[in-house]
Amino acid sequence: MKKVKSLIKIGAAAVCFLEGKAVLDRKNKNISSLPKLVKSTSLAGLDNAAIHFSLARANLEAARLLCSAIINDGLDCSWSHGSVVLSSYYHGCELFYKGAIAKKTGGAAKVHRLDQLRDEFKRLYPDDAFVFFENFEVVNLKAGEKPEVKKEEIESAYKLMDQSFRYHLDRADNLWEGIRAFDAQSCLKDIEKSLESYHKLCEAIHQSS
Repeated sequence: MKKVKSLIKIGAAAVCFLEGKAVLDRKNKNISSLPKLVKSTSLAGLDNAAIHFSLARANLEAARLLCSAIINDGLDCSWSHGSVVLSSYYHGCELFYKGAIAKKTGGAAKVHRLDQLRDEFKRLYPDDAFVFFENFEVVNLKAGEKPEVKKEEIESAYKLMDQSFRYHLDRADNLWEGIRAFDAQSCLKDIEKSLESYHKLCEAIHQSS
């Protein structure tokens, strides 16, 4: 029996670190005696792309469930809840792109910006059949102006997008500049379209490889 180097308590379960590898345990019993415990070992043996696809689906489904609960179950429709929906939605899209890129290249892209991942996805999958729906395009919504945005504004918007969804405050502990808004009804429709697109493209990518 290997000596446990450290133990981190997580609710009723725990994570034991043995020689750099984490093994889920409960009350220090053997993991094989825990058939009802969801284990990270379910990802073992999957390639880079498959892991990203699995986590992408989980994030998209989590976003859909939370957004649906806001609409149908009376969950508080606050920016705090909305930002969690958007963060999960954004991260699901990011992971899908990374999975698709990894399927072609064997490695995951080391960026978080959707515009860069979207461009790389289009480069690797130029066929019109490979179009992933996600609604994180940057457009100018000012009244009376054409929907055009300066390059530096696009750069700034994409650079801060995932961070502003994930955190309420910037690095200086100030609220993010500008006003951010969330509409649960339209967001849920977008998430459902993204999930439909996810399932369709995962199958197409698998068949094309």
